[in-house]
Amino acid sequence: ELELAEVKAHLGATALLTLVGVGGLGKTRLALQVAAAVMDDYPDGVWFVDLAPVGDATLVPQVMADVLGVKEEVGRPVVEALAKYVKNLRLLLILDNCEHMVDACADLAKHLLRAGPAIKLLATSREPLRVAGETAYPVPALAVPDPGRAADLEALGRYESVRLFIDRAAAVNPSFVVTRHNAASVIDICRRLDGIPLALELAAARVRALSVASIAERLSDRFQLLTGGDRTAMPRQQTLRAAIDWSYDLLTDAERALLRRLSVFAGGWTLDAAEIVCSGAGITAADVLDLLSNLVDKSLVVAREGTGEIRYHLLETVRQYGSDKLREANENGWHRDAHLEHFRSMAETADSQLRGAGQAQALDRLRAENDNLRAALEWACSARRTASGLALAGALGFAWHIRSDWSEGRYWLQRVEEAPDAIDYPDQLAWTLYYGGMMAMFLSDTERSERCLTRSLAVARTCGNRRCEAYALEWQGACAMMAGKFDLADARHAECRIIFHEIGDRWGTAFYLWHAGEIRHGRGDYAGALALWEQSLAIFQELGDEHRAGTVLLEVGMLRVRNGEFQAGADMMRQSLRTGNKLGAKFTIANALWSFGEAAVCDGNQKSALELFLAAVALYDAIGTLRSGAPAVLEIAAARIWFAQNQAIYEHAVADKRVLAMDDAMDVALGYKFASDPVSRSETR
Repeated sequence: ELELAEVKAHLGATALLTLVGVGGLGKTRLALQVAAAVMDDYPDGVWFVDLAPVGDATLVPQVMADVLGVKEEVGRPVVEALAKYVKNLRLLLILDNCEHMVDACADLAKHLLRAGPAIKLLATSREPLRVAGETAYPVPALAVPDPGRAADLEALGRYESVRLFIDRAAAVNPSFVVTRHNAASVIDICRRLDGIPLALELAAARVRALSVASIAERLSDRFQLLTGGDRTAMPRQQTLRAAIDWSYDLLTDAERALLRRLSVFAGGWTLDAAEIVCSGAGITAADVLDLLSNLVDKSLVVAREGTGEIRYHLLETVRQYGSDKLREANENGWHRDAHLEHFRSMAETADSQLRGAGQAQALDRLRAENDNLRAALEWACSARRTASGLALAGALGFAWHIRSDWSEGRYWLQRVEEAPDAIDYPDQLAWTLYYGGMMAMFLSDTERSERCLTRSLAVARTCGNRRCEAYALEWQGACAMMAGKFDLADARHAECRIIFHEIGDRWGTAFYLWHAGEIRHGRGDYAGALALWEQSLAIFQELGDEHRAGTVLLEVGMLRVRNGEFQAGADMMRQSLRTGNKLGAKFTIANALWSFGEAAVCDGNQKSALELFLAAVALYDAIGTLRSGAPAVLEIAAARIWFAQNQAIYEHAVADKRVLAMDDAMDVALGYKFASDPVSRSETR
């Protein structure tokens, strides 16, 4: 409906309007609907010229002459007779399916527009005709529900793709209705078929024999499923594969090769990536730009400008088609290897920037390529590209940690680590085990965390990887500290501190100082903790690491709030929260919300405290961290608020208008609340 209005407006302002788009988008239907709407504007008629059956370019003028009833003059080309005929007419000519005769259609359009200033041409094609004065209108797919959107029955009617599917399904099965039980499957079908009308109609036709849930499940083999369209339609419109075959067969050999190779990308790509991954075997890197531009022009590749660069992508249906063709050409392994190596290199470059001033930009790049990184990891695991898989997973470890994507990180790290030949690549394996131990610890799997870190340390020492050895020791110390084993934590940190100094790793030194401060804090030495945290903060800020600086700022800020420096501490906590939001560091955000809840308790604002605690708990639960789902979290929040509300107890915690450290206050509160239940008191503490 929106496109209908836009096309009518464009047609009024141009002599030649070409509707462009991939097969199955409904270009012909849109052109016919526009023609019906504007028929009264053309006293000499609206004429439809179907070029799909025409196999010889020289016959294009003759087909139009037959439609218009124009007779060829002896000894003169048909195009001259057509030009003479339209000279003084006001009519609209629809040239349908021009893509396989694009040069002949362009030549005919040029002659007609010169001869008849009052005529209009409306063409449909996979690509523009490239005639002077032409306006190309890209026909979009039908609107589909947003990814992850809940199945809201009332809202579904706003999406054209859903309306089309429901309409066609009801036509073949009058009892079909959308319910809360099948709505999610309908949404899934519309999204996975990219809102392509032909694909939706073919899928809806299957409602005769299949439930929508079964249709959705079978879309992994959509070209087998989506057959049996309207018998009166052109053969290429009766199956989804035939519709795309029609476009594919019109490409040059080089364009076909590039389209096949582009199918290895998931979630889009940049020009640089295409030049690296798709070149070779007859296509040079210099060829890729022109070939890619041709595929964009022919509506097989979609180009979108994002933040400072153009990203390209294939509709999922076209990507699956290209992937099938890639396997048929025996090129699958070679180009997937190239894809894996490109994104391994990109991840390693980003990893080198994640501890410095380029951190935010590196995270943005990795986020944009998330689907490609997953596809590369899947290929590395399934095709036994162990060295590259270990290297890629290890390079992504710190990014997964910053973004709190611990569950996904653990999944991939465990898969590559379990490869039978992983031990043959000890340098990469040591880092994979290190990050695997880190992810497991944050996901409360202490047994796996200890096992991974112990093995990482052993492998690093065996292959002489001093840097990984130091980090494994450091994280073992952190885990010991969290378990209250402060002496063991001190011992591990003493070892790693020496190595960090020997190899000149300032980031590692700052990391160690941060955890050493937490040990001091756990022992009640708040002044000592503050001194170490301030040293750590200075180094992180000097290196430009916003994430770690924000983490330490939160610790320092909360300590100052507890010491009565409310404004200064709150400012630090706000800065940490801003950093967490900027980087998408969900754990930092959750910690900041929790700390603001504690600050609200100190400030006597119990209502805000409860809201902040609950928001933090929800985020902890969403990222699956060690506090996830633990009733103790809510017990702690309740105890802190209860303590602040109980004036008799509150008086014990106030000295010179300053609230004592919250850990001390907690002991007082818990002593009252759980005096008769030491188990609950211990768990909650």
